[in-house]
Amino acid sequence: TQSTWGWIVKMVRLVLSLKSLVYLCLSLCLCLHGVGASEETGIQQDHYQALVLSDVHYDPFYHSGYSCSSLCRSRLVNWSSRQSVGCGPLSISQSEEQLAFGQLGCDSGDDLVRSLFAQLKKQFAEDSKNDIKYVAFVGDFAAHGFTDLIKQEFMHLYHDPAATNTFSDILHTELPEHHIENPQELLLGTAKRFFKAFAAAVPENVPIFYTLGNDDLPLDAKLPDSPGATIEEAESPWLTSLSKVIQPLIERNGVVTDFSQFRYGGFYSASLREKELLLFLNTIVFARRKIYPRHPELPYIEELSECPHNLPFGCDHDRAERQMDWLDAKLYAAERSGQRVTLFGHIPPGMYSSGSQLWHSVWVKRYLEIVKRYSSIINQQVYGHLHLSDLRVFELPSKVLLPPLYVAPGIAPIFGNNPAYRKMEIDGHGLVTDYEDYFIDVFGHNVLPKSQRLGSPPSWTPLYRFKTFFNSEFSSLNGTAVRQAIQSLHPCNSSTHRREKWYQYSTTGSAEKAKELKQREANLYCLSIHAEHELFLQCAQQVSAMCNTSAHWALHQLELEDRWWSIDPALTVFAYAACAVLFIFIALFLMGSTGLQKISRYLYLLSITIVRGPKRLSESE
Repeated sequence: TQSTWGWIVKMVRLVLSLKSLVYLCLSLCLCLHGVGASEETGIQQDHYQALVLSDVHYDPFYHSGYSCSSLCRSRLVNWSSRQSVGCGPLSISQSEEQLAFGQLGCDSGDDLVRSLFAQLKKQFAEDSKNDIKYVAFVGDFAAHGFTDLIKQEFMHLYHDPAATNTFSDILHTELPEHHIENPQELLLGTAKRFFKAFAAAVPENVPIFYTLGNDDLPLDAKLPDSPGATIEEAESPWLTSLSKVIQPLIERNGVVTDFSQFRYGGFYSASLREKELLLFLNTIVFARRKIYPRHPELPYIEELSECPHNLPFGCDHDRAERQMDWLDAKLYAAERSGQRVTLFGHIPPGMYSSGSQLWHSVWVKRYLEIVKRYSSIINQQVYGHLHLSDLRVFELPSKVLLPPLYVAPGIAPIFGNNPAYRKMEIDGHGLVTDYEDYFIDVFGHNVLPKSQRLGSPPSWTPLYRFKTFFNSEFSSLNGTAVRQAIQSLHPCNSSTHRREKWYQYSTTGSAEKAKELKQREANLYCLSIHAEHELFLQCAQQVSAMCNTSAHWALHQLELEDRWWSIDPALTVFAYAACAVLFIFIALFLMGSTGLQKISRYLYLLSITIVRGPKRLSESE
């Protein structure tokens, strides 16, 4: 009997040892493969997609037979400053071929816009699982110089019966039996027509978000210079009119918005889901120059102190200050309520590829301070304006990486870019996990023989995917993942072929525009990591000197894996320590004691907690 009980005790100890070994092995697997476990535990079902469009610049006056020296507009004579947007030898005059889908130096005509909206309908028709939850249009529905040129240089059109008929035809029934008295009415009618067609291309249960673009303002949109006035007293008549057009599209499917500030300053918030907040900024008020209206007589504003009195937008210090305060307050409230945030805007902070600043330096510093303060809840930033597909992860002097900033490609081919838009894939926490750009090869189509071009309109096709091009294995595109992609394009250390391929993707398939970017490689790299002008200049000088002298550029290799970077740093250290302890316990597992079993089980639960987060444990666990 005694030997029998001894045998039973040994068997029990063996079973306990095996159970401990199972827990230890599971713990080790979770530590080494935590990302895979998290993707299979329910987060996947919350994944969704979103479409991002920018810079359509719809021009109802576009005529395919006119050259860019007249903005490709019928009835309009040459504009002396068209050279500033690249009107050159690639344009085709009226005596040559007809280019219905656009050309260099010109905005989007009816054919291109119809093609875009048809593609959106197709995209949603192929979305059998209803994964696309919203469309974000980050500004510039109106053509460049649309109303200021007509107002200042072509006022005779308003008194020309033929021109009046043209306007009425363009606006259709948007302004019935109404004589066009000023550019604001013309632009409002164009906005109604454009967004009406936009809404028809998107299912009724999918919201269409919008940020104000620098060309979406009429010349006479006077925004009161009224510091200290109430919001109601300071409302802009133009923004009030525009809000009636876009607010119903934004609030589709029961989206909850705080739209009270839009009529005052063009910014607002929207709650997509309980824990996901979208903030839409009016970045025109932060711009370094008065971008609109574009006219040779307007000064180039270097510093805020040079702003003329009562200059609407561009130097609107009061609206800029109030918006920064609003942004800070919204992010503070989101942090307290456990929300994750995505920021949207039109003009991004930082630099053009030429090296000139986009925002006034005072607003860049304030914005970076706010984003740094709330970087733990900001998933990403999404902007447009540059007509390029671009990536930016700003690094502060303290070596802190801010959340990634994505620049969406533009539709209008005016700057030599092919029309393109973006489809983003987003996880259950609101983080972008991957994106894909779709484009239409307008410039390739334009050089085809006329018989081929007329018989076969260009079609929208995928251009590139982020993870495929950059060979990224990160589960989500946080600052580390995108910064690693930027580092792989360093002009000193990456292959020429790889960079040239990226420049072609960045210009959405335009070989000519890609050659232009290649001449500014140092600038392109440095503007991707620095938003402040002084730091950008230092970086550009260093990179240029090192690359030109074939000096070795010691790139900092980011070795931390995404699954540990995305959680709290204290937990990261503890997680590695826990994994080290596991190896020690593996050597001792044959002891099979109850204490060892409990300890190994707790380590297993700790591993799950680290990988999934403490709120994702099941009741049994």
